[in-house]
Amino acid sequence: MTTALALYGAVCSTLAVFLVLRSARPNDAEHGFGPPDTGPPLGALMTSRAAVDVLGRPIVVAEGDEQVLAFFSTTCHGCLSRLPRFIAGLEASGLSGDADVAVLVGPPAAAEKTLTEALTGVVQLVREKDRAPIANAFNVQLFPSFVKLEKGVVVAKGLSAADVLPAGRAADLGTNQS
Repeated sequence: MTTALALYGAVCSTLAVFLVLRSARPNDAEHGFGPPDTGPPLGALMTSRAAVDVLGRPIVVAEGDEQVLAFFSTTCHGCLSRLPRFIAGLEASGLSGDADVAVLVGPPAAAEKTLTEALTGVVQLVREKDRAPIANAFNVQLFPSFVKLEKGVVVAKGLSAADVLPAGRAADLGTNQS
């Protein structure tokens, strides 16, 4: 009986400490405990970069009036599930796919073929295997990541296509589900 009371007391004490600590936890958003930041800072002027797309055509990243960049990884399972919504949102947004760029980063993997086939012809697709100069220049640390530029300036970014597509499409795409 004494052992049972001691165990009950220990459990109650542990629960009380947990509840006190949990209620004293700072607000996540105010103290930087939210999702990690990825992409360049809002308002940053990005230097244009020359690249070659998977079809062998020269392209320029971060140049022009408006450009959406999508960063996908060959080893990212979420990239495959978010791909159809990104493509549908981009096509429905009225943005010109001729200016938009998808950067596929990572080693050869099973997802590479699916991503390449789906994105080719929809956007300019750049393949970066080992060193990823465009992804690194844009400080992309999580995949998929999306950045919207206007005249080379970062005006929107996020982990969802809804973060960078026009507001009318964001409701249809749902944040964090693109």
